[in-house]
Amino acid sequence: MTNNRYPRSDRDDRREFQTDSRFSRGSQNVSSRNPHASDRSNPYYSASSTREPISNHRERPRSASGHGNGYVPSNPRHTDGRYSSGHFSENPYLDQGTGDFGRVGSGDGVLKVGGMGSGRRPAPSRNRLIAIAVVAVVAVIGILYLFNRPVELTVNGSRMSIKVGTSLTDVVKAKGVVVNPGNLVSVNGNVITSGGGEAFSAKVGDDQLSGDQISSYKVGGGENIEVTDGADTMEDYDTSVVEEQPKLEMDGSYGAIGYISQWGKVGKQEVRTGKTSGETANGDVIQPVQNCVITLHNVTPDDGKKVVALTFDDGPSSYTSKYLDILNQYGIHATFFNLGQSVDEYPDESKAIVEQGSQLASHTYSHDDLPTDSSDKVLSEVTSAFTSIKNATGQDTTVIRPPYGDFKETTWSHTNGTMSTSVLWNMDSEDWRRPGADKIVSNACDGITSGDIILMHDGGGNRDQDVEALPKIIERLQGEGYTFVTVNELMASDSSIPDWCCTGNNPMPDDAVWPTEIA
Repeated sequence: MTNNRYPRSDRDDRREFQTDSRFSRGSQNVSSRNPHASDRSNPYYSASSTREPISNHRERPRSASGHGNGYVPSNPRHTDGRYSSGHFSENPYLDQGTGDFGRVGSGDGVLKVGGMGSGRRPAPSRNRLIAIAVVAVVAVIGILYLFNRPVELTVNGSRMSIKVGTSLTDVVKAKGVVVNPGNLVSVNGNVITSGGGEAFSAKVGDDQLSGDQISSYKVGGGENIEVTDGADTMEDYDTSVVEEQPKLEMDGSYGAIGYISQWGKVGKQEVRTGKTSGETANGDVIQPVQNCVITLHNVTPDDGKKVVALTFDDGPSSYTSKYLDILNQYGIHATFFNLGQSVDEYPDESKAIVEQGSQLASHTYSHDDLPTDSSDKVLSEVTSAFTSIKNATGQDTTVIRPPYGDFKETTWSHTNGTMSTSVLWNMDSEDWRRPGADKIVSNACDGITSGDIILMHDGGGNRDQDVEALPKIIERLQGEGYTFVTVNELMASDSSIPDWCCTGNNPMPDDAVWPTEIA
């Protein structure tokens, strides 16, 4: 044939074909299995032991049986007789690598293509690469859609569709919302530049956005946005800080007890100076000023408790021990407001008051009328008496009873924070008049109510009538269901008074400042 790729050979290989186990088993003639076996003109098979060179294919040696096949490479290690007798024939169309690629047969007669070798990658690997590429393209398309998909939202009550992630500024432009920009204003609110403020204001749902939030906001879809005129913008400014001093503030018009319910603290205020306008205005409050507050109050015990307080002025004296004996006899306590100079004279009696369980407080040092004294004299009268009590008893106190019950706002300011409580009275026995024991009793008890304070005297003159009247006062009020307590305990019975005000010793805290002005 003129188109035969492999020319016919003069060699006669019919014997080998007849005995070749690849095409016959036992005595079966090869022609019965392969119609082309005896046809040397078959273009797909050449019986010649030599072949002309073929492009891209090197000449290979004959098989052990003496014939060659241009499509099946020889392999002397193969012993399966289904395709060859102890070998593979050569095939120029299969890979000739050192691995399994290019082999036909693997010892079990099954055609296998693939495996690990040095030949070209098999077709399945290329298919996998194509599949991976397809998945990657789909993923990129999905991501691009995710970040560029249209979303629905409502702007000023009207629905619109726009690309996800669009800024509010572009939403307003796309919707064609007409708004007026705000103004640039000074630190005092005066207009510097009309329209120099924020372009618009925006509210997303119930949340009003700040200027920075408007600039950074990106729509996500489903929002209900309300766009209105822009807010004013304040000019840039420089800041400084000034201090505001506390003032003395009176809370209430009258009360038997006046106590400091709040200590004063310095306030700090920001002051702004506009860089454009040059105007000055107060800015943020860094620390609010805290006035010193003095509360005037009549004690009202909680839960209807029936409690009263017995008090004695001008001691200690020679009568002090007699009062203490009576108090012990009835198992009660009282409050003694002693003069500093008398404490210095009777230190043992002062100590005995504390040991008995009664309360010891100040009646100033020398019984001056404080509102008429200078600020230095007032301060000396208060502090000197406290020192005398401390020296005699080892006990600190910041409670006084002002002489004559005279104590004004200016007097408070002169104390410079050295005292915390001023105690007057509700029931005056007028024992200083020496009206007789029975009159003293009626003055002390008639019309008394729970929370009242009874005034009597220890020093300052003859107190025989007081010594006679005291047991009668105790028995009468106890018979009416009253309990006798100290001033500290009386204050503690009223929950409207802070606990720290009821200790009898409430010095000014280190972080507090005493006011120099009255509110």
